[in-house]
Amino acid sequence: MGKLKNKMIDLVKERERLIKAHLAGASGKEIVLKYTNLVDNFVKELWESLAPAEVTNEVALVAIGGYGRQEMSFYSDVDLLLLHVEKPSALLQETIVSFIQSFWDYKLKLDHSFRTIEECLQVAKGNFSAFMSMLTPRFLTGNRSLFNLFVQTLNIKIVAPRREEVLREIWKEREERHVQYSSHTYLLEPNIKEGVGGLRDIHNLKWAAIVAFGHEGLHFLWVSGLLSSEEKECLEETMEFLWQVRNHLHYLSGREDDKLSFAYQEKIARFLGFKDTPSIKAVEDFMRTFFSHTFSIKHITRLFFNRLLEENRKKYFSPYRVQPLTQGVYFHNGQIRVVDEEVFLRQPALLVQVYTWAVRLGAILSSDTQHLLHRAVTDLKTPLCNDLNVRDAFLEFLTTQGDLLPFLEDMTYQGLLCNIFPEWQKVCHLPQHNVYHVYTVDLHAFHTVEEVKRLKQGKYKNKYPIFTEVAKAIDKIEILLLAALFHDLGKGIGCPHEETGAQAAEQILKRWQFPTEDKETIVWLVRHHLLLSHIAQRRDLEEEKIIIDTAQEIGDVERLQMLYVLSFADAKATGPRAFTEWKMALITDLFLKLQRLLEKGEFSQADIWDKLHRAREALVIKLREFFPDKEIYRYLDILSPRYLLNTPIEEIVFHLDLIRTLNVKPVVLHWEKSFPTNHYKVTIATWDTPGLFAKIAGSFSLNGFNILNAQAHTWRNKIALDTLWVNTKGENYQIDRKKQKVEKDLCRAIKGEIDLEKLLAVKYRPGIFTRRDLPPVSTEIKIDNESSDFYTIIEIYTADKPILLFKLAQCLFKLGLNIHLAKVSTRLDQVVDVFYVEEKKGGKIDTPERLKEIKKALEKTILETNSRCS
Repeated sequence: MGKLKNKMIDLVKERERLIKAHLAGASGKEIVLKYTNLVDNFVKELWESLAPAEVTNEVALVAIGGYGRQEMSFYSDVDLLLLHVEKPSALLQETIVSFIQSFWDYKLKLDHSFRTIEECLQVAKGNFSAFMSMLTPRFLTGNRSLFNLFVQTLNIKIVAPRREEVLREIWKEREERHVQYSSHTYLLEPNIKEGVGGLRDIHNLKWAAIVAFGHEGLHFLWVSGLLSSEEKECLEETMEFLWQVRNHLHYLSGREDDKLSFAYQEKIARFLGFKDTPSIKAVEDFMRTFFSHTFSIKHITRLFFNRLLEENRKKYFSPYRVQPLTQGVYFHNGQIRVVDEEVFLRQPALLVQVYTWAVRLGAILSSDTQHLLHRAVTDLKTPLCNDLNVRDAFLEFLTTQGDLLPFLEDMTYQGLLCNIFPEWQKVCHLPQHNVYHVYTVDLHAFHTVEEVKRLKQGKYKNKYPIFTEVAKAIDKIEILLLAALFHDLGKGIGCPHEETGAQAAEQILKRWQFPTEDKETIVWLVRHHLLLSHIAQRRDLEEEKIIIDTAQEIGDVERLQMLYVLSFADAKATGPRAFTEWKMALITDLFLKLQRLLEKGEFSQADIWDKLHRAREALVIKLREFFPDKEIYRYLDILSPRYLLNTPIEEIVFHLDLIRTLNVKPVVLHWEKSFPTNHYKVTIATWDTPGLFAKIAGSFSLNGFNILNAQAHTWRNKIALDTLWVNTKGENYQIDRKKQKVEKDLCRAIKGEIDLEKLLAVKYRPGIFTRRDLPPVSTEIKIDNESSDFYTIIEIYTADKPILLFKLAQCLFKLGLNIHLAKVSTRLDQVVDVFYVEEKKGGKIDTPERLKEIKKALEKTILETNSRCS
């Protein structure tokens, strides 16, 4: 055992030496080869030290999988096939047990199998993954003849007779894996090996080459014409890049790890030499390079399989009549085919037109056409950005019925999109280092286009009928689609991205000689694409000034409709944390208010007073059903004009009925189930007390509820009527108990019987499951004294913490401010808390010194909260 121990120590020391070489700048390929050779030597010496001479011919030690491909990073599994004869001796079996035990004893992770050739064949037939791992075997030691027989038998019995079937299975595995690893989690923290465009895609390509030609070398594939020189070079560069990234990931994590998590992205970026610049962070530049490589590999492997299967495809599809599309372009056997490059060079608009035909016909571009198109884009003597025929072709493509996403991606890969829009280069593969945006900027834009089209086509008519109705009413859909495509263009240029994007869009449309009115609409939509979302989530939609100011900014119903649909598509294409039923309900509420105002033109103060008079009269008529006139007018005296203007009569009656019970109970809570699941509208009636909103926020947070929105009304008789919209992740069967607990805790908090701050600190203390590796979120505090007639608006952007809302409300209370309204927009990593506040005696905060004091106190509170929760 001492000899074995020394060998293990040698392996550890040699691995440390290779890690130092890696840190000193050794290539990824050099490291994986040297470490594989190191493991080879260890495995062979270990076997030779344990195996008696008489068992040598009974077994062949075979490296398979990543070990067989010689792609071992520092903590990769050792994939070992122990290939043995039909009837292994007891001595061999005892030796194998000792051999395997030695790996466990010395903590080298072994993934092994002990099989005969026949057993390998049976496994290969039933387990595709295991079969693929056997396609790249390497002999290590033992019976070489047995190994050679294994390779020959595998080829004769499985590969040769099922060649076409195996190729289709490899393609199917790739497609299924892409679906699995296209989920939002994997897009944010990609898997280097299994992710879309990762190392496994390259393995798919090499496995297919082995099955088809018995050779996996990239040089061979290039010589054979199955890879262009550019594709071969890209594959080699990407393998080198991904190996370097994977090697460093193993080094940082100290284990086998292929997930490029937030915890390591920034460290790897720094190691690879990426640096922060005024326009992009080092980690974003690194991830942009990563996604650029994987995007290329995704498309290279797709094109490779198209070429490989193109001849076979004729055998599996019924023959089609050749259908001419234009001179030199025809449709045949499910593919668009172009006869030569000159077709594109003579009529550059056909570079786009072929994609339109492919969408309409449900076709793909043949591999030869793809190659010709790419070469034509490179060989064009003049750029396409000024070509008005290309403009018309692109607009036709954009408005074509069908899924454009794969074709927009292909245009990007071929360099066509950047030729049409040189500005597009700045957003190509550009990530946003947060957990809110799951796609790179360019892919997000493509998805936004698709979401607009889905609405227009009625695919969401049951779930989102108002959005669908508005989308269908839009006539100039091409204007909205261009705005969707360009809306985030500024993210590759500079801040604020809405403004820089609008300027870039204007330049594109000037080159395209777009009609002035249409150009102005598109530019306006790009500049204001966040307007409805921001107003809906951060402003008081019951304040008339907010609605009037927003309506005046928009100007007409047609723009409002386009902006409404764009807001939906933008959120839907961003990711599940950006698109919530609650957010869409707020945007719809705002849209309907703005639509009524723009259609009726009620902008004047006289209109407001007239509405107030009508509201009071209608309320008196309704209340006469329940109360004598003397009591009715007493109620009217305590209700504010804003409350009367913005609260439905039925709700006012409900509120008046609710406050009657305050003579029996100090606090009354009314819960109303809301859409979607686990969302509730909670009406709270109580006597006004100092710091009430902080106590409400703390009580709900203590019981696992998130406050999404809150409105506070304090009537002139000192009754506080607060309305909250909350949600919870709790199970439905627990909800009644949680509701009762909220009411009990709030009563006790108002009476001063419990210390919410201490209870929350215990409940939300940092634990082992708290994620600390999320991208850092900066804090920003904005104070707005212009948007509201009555209140100062405080906007707080910072990292989300469970007790943050309570702490902020408590801070505002200690500063002597009354909270009228709170709007909370929470992402996984960031929160936007907006408070409408007034001084205790009433009125806005009107001195610079006071504003500075408030901002400083809030910053201190956020810093302390972050420190406590980290």
